[in-house]
Amino acid sequence: MPRSPWALPMHQAGGVGDGYVLMETIEELSQSLKEGLELNQHITHSMVSILSSFDQRLSPSFAPSPQDNIEECVSRFEGSSLPIAPKDRDDKFLMQTQNIANAQENIEKTLQITRLIAENKLAKDPAKDFKNYISYIDKLQETMLFFKNNPWLKDSEGTLCSAENALKGAMEKLAIFFRHILTENSTILAPSQLLKMLSNISSESQKSQSHEMTQNVILRSHTISGNSSEEVCDAKMNNFTLPMLILPASCFYLHEVAKRMTSCGYDKECLDIYRDVRSAILEHMLEKLGIQRLHKGCINDTSADSADLMVSDWLKLMQASVQVLFAGEHTLCDKIFEGVDPYRSICLISVIERSMNTLLDFAETFLSRAHTPGNLFHFLNMYSIMHDLLPEVQSMLKGTQCAKLFHRYSNIFHMLNQTSLKIFWTLDQEVCKVEAAKTFSQDCHIHPVTNHAFAYVKALSSSQYVLEKLITIESPEYDHSQSALSTKMSQILTSLISKLEARSRFYKDHALAHVFLINNVHFLILSIQRCNIQHLLGEWLQKHQSMIQQHIRGYLHASWDKALNFLDVHEVMSENSQSMQTPLTWSVLKER
Repeated sequence: MPRSPWALPMHQAGGVGDGYVLMETIEELSQSLKEGLELNQHITHSMVSILSSFDQRLSPSFAPSPQDNIEECVSRFEGSSLPIAPKDRDDKFLMQTQNIANAQENIEKTLQITRLIAENKLAKDPAKDFKNYISYIDKLQETMLFFKNNPWLKDSEGTLCSAENALKGAMEKLAIFFRHILTENSTILAPSQLLKMLSNISSESQKSQSHEMTQNVILRSHTISGNSSEEVCDAKMNNFTLPMLILPASCFYLHEVAKRMTSCGYDKECLDIYRDVRSAILEHMLEKLGIQRLHKGCINDTSADSADLMVSDWLKLMQASVQVLFAGEHTLCDKIFEGVDPYRSICLISVIERSMNTLLDFAETFLSRAHTPGNLFHFLNMYSIMHDLLPEVQSMLKGTQCAKLFHRYSNIFHMLNQTSLKIFWTLDQEVCKVEAAKTFSQDCHIHPVTNHAFAYVKALSSSQYVLEKLITIESPEYDHSQSALSTKMSQILTSLISKLEARSRFYKDHALAHVFLINNVHFLILSIQRCNIQHLLGEWLQKHQSMIQQHIRGYLHASWDKALNFLDVHEVMSENSQSMQTPLTWSVLKER
């Protein structure tokens, strides 16, 4: 059994030393007792102070009832809550006890005031006095938190129930207010505005691309790495201002409402309203740009001309969506849901997901078309725009909530890469597979396959930047001293020459066969020079310019051989001797 602090030391009383120890022990016990009483008094004073001033948690602007004057009610309440001061030291403990009783009574009054606050102030329209309305919600939340942390207080459960009901009603009013502000203050951009913004972005992108190509040359010569995707994205958007999708003055109200709804546990309702309103407006703007024409059910049955138009529309929509509309939504979510993570990324993905999936559906379905040379340049254009937009998409679609959509974007981007390369590497075999006309012409004009093949060569030169970037990404070990694009273009033209030589054998007259080859090869050389792609086909040009000279010599040889055959003297004399046995004369030779 533990010893009582009042017990004296258990030793035999005796000499002077023992008396000294006894007195010292009594002094220690007295000091301990004094400290304990002082601590108890301090705790009592603190408790009285806390409980008696509890009513100060409430704003003096709260009214107990709609009929009473708010200032008078609060004044009466505060007057009754003041602690009672003792008249002398003898009554001090009694006064402290009475102050505690008064504090308990004040708590009951506080409960009543809390109910009246909930019933009156939060029942009003938040639009009439928005700042005070949200301050009432904050104070009500503080009061609810106090009672949750102190469940032993009288009637705390009933007060919490009443406050929660009032808070629920306030959240319903805020939800209506939130939807109204979003709907009435959203800006709908006209197609002309979007196209103008795209034009500005394109001009900035061209400057950035030119700068990037220059930097790549420098970087290759110094063998150092390039800029990160974030730096490239910042450089492209540095001089471009995103549109205002919502009036700036409204963002304050939306932010404050979103902050209260999410903190009060009504985050789902807030996110649903934001998604429904903003996604509908976004889809409406994209419909004005023609996104409905990209329905995936019509892609496989379209003609080549229709496919060209659809891809052109898709490129325009993809750029407008990511660089203007989605980027604007990203900025808007950051403003409205600032400080209420992770709702920023959740809201963004909920708004743009359906529109982004519509655009990706088209790309995915278009990839299922035949992988012919004619579709190569569609795939290259789609790959190019997705490559350029990748840093911005990566910047927007961060976090686990956006991972699925970004993964789909990356997969389609990779499929376009692989499909384009697959067609490119076999292009020389496919381009010249053009059936010759059923009726062969003897006029030695330019053969249709020549025009067809050179059109691909010209298109490849226009896609030089994209192709070299694509090949470099997929085959970094490729020897850059010999351009893969130059090699492939030379292979296409060499395959074309073989095709033309095979067609030239249909000519019975060898001279006409040489003329046919001269015309077609000369056409190719002139076309290459006019298109300023000599730097890609320098070796091929030198080789085939000398080939033209060979065919000219072949033409002269074949033509004069035929003429000389007519002038063969021995043959003429042989024929003349058999028929007439007369000497050869000028008239006979002339007739011959």
